[in-house]
Amino acid sequence: MHQFLAFFYWDPPREVFRLPILDHPVVFYGLWFVAGFIAGYFILVRLFAQKLKLDQYLVEQDIASWPSLIHALQHADNPIKQIKLDSSLRQELARLEPGQEVTPTRKQTLLKALNTFMHDHKGDHGAPHDRGQMEQWLSEALVTSREWAIFLTDKLTWYVILGTLIGARLGHVFFYDWPFYQDRPLDIFKIWQGGLASHGGVLGVMIGGLLYRQSIAWQFPSLTLVALTDICVIPSGIVAFCIRMGNFFNQEILGPPTTVPWAVVFGHPLEGGAPVPRHPTQLYEALAYLAIFSLLYFLWTRRPALWRPGFLSGLFFILLFSSRFLLEFIKETQSHVIDESYLQMGQLLSLPFIALGFALYYFGPRLHQRFLVKSMIPGIK
Repeated sequence: MHQFLAFFYWDPPREVFRLPILDHPVVFYGLWFVAGFIAGYFILVRLFAQKLKLDQYLVEQDIASWPSLIHALQHADNPIKQIKLDSSLRQELARLEPGQEVTPTRKQTLLKALNTFMHDHKGDHGAPHDRGQMEQWLSEALVTSREWAIFLTDKLTWYVILGTLIGARLGHVFFYDWPFYQDRPLDIFKIWQGGLASHGGVLGVMIGGLLYRQSIAWQFPSLTLVALTDICVIPSGIVAFCIRMGNFFNQEILGPPTTVPWAVVFGHPLEGGAPVPRHPTQLYEALAYLAIFSLLYFLWTRRPALWRPGFLSGLFFILLFSSRFLLEFIKETQSHVIDESYLQMGQLLSLPFIALGFALYYFGPRLHQRFLVKSMIPGIK
């Protein structure tokens, strides 16, 4: 082994510790996986809050307290005093007793007046007032964007985690190692042993996203599937980075033998094989995903309203799966399902996602408008 001394030798223990009582191992791969989702959670909360603040409408569930709203409209000393309410409505609101319920018809009338004001009255920069500004003027009457962001992220987390785990595991089973699992169906559930396919995970997340969108469509009309995808792809980059770091610790998804100075000698590769210097392809992918996350997050912070629907998600799919396609050339054969003499399974599976990226890039605005549920927004046509 003396000829390998110039290379980096990597052989960490797979187990971090064992859970007491259950005597179940906690592995580095699992810790990286969980770390990715925790980081993604907090990023999503911030992104959702920023997105909601840019909305230029209010719906019924945005009102935390109707009495507070009525009081603010009657005693405002800020621009909302310009909101036009007909005299009969003002008189009726003035006669309401403390705690008395506002009728559904009056709620819709008030919401229509608020939304008309937000669209017709311009702010300091000539743009319509957005939700963030209204939250400052009606602080006690509105549910804040951050509160809704936490609600949305909590709910989405379950869809994403289940979609990722189920999709990635089944993707590995059917795309890469079906000859093994067809005789060992119970081993499909042994995720801690490794074996998650990113393409299957993306498909699982997409299916979970469809179900999630259906569950929130009437509460959040502007969060179409395209808008949700634009938000969700940003933290997806950091999750993908953490998963590939987990693969590195798990000594799987190896590159071919090489003599480059940064080659890594994996002491005990998960798939077997000799401990020879190899390309650390997991690290190449991890760095590519981290760079894509950084780029998308930078673009988002330059104000998400600047980017048309589908731009960020299209860019994500094009960049991520193009980099994946190229990096497959320096990766050992993984699939036992097809002949990978010319293109690997990962490259074949990347092509549809690259095409999806271009479709989102070009047709995203049209799809967003088609599925925008404007009929649920009082005063918006």
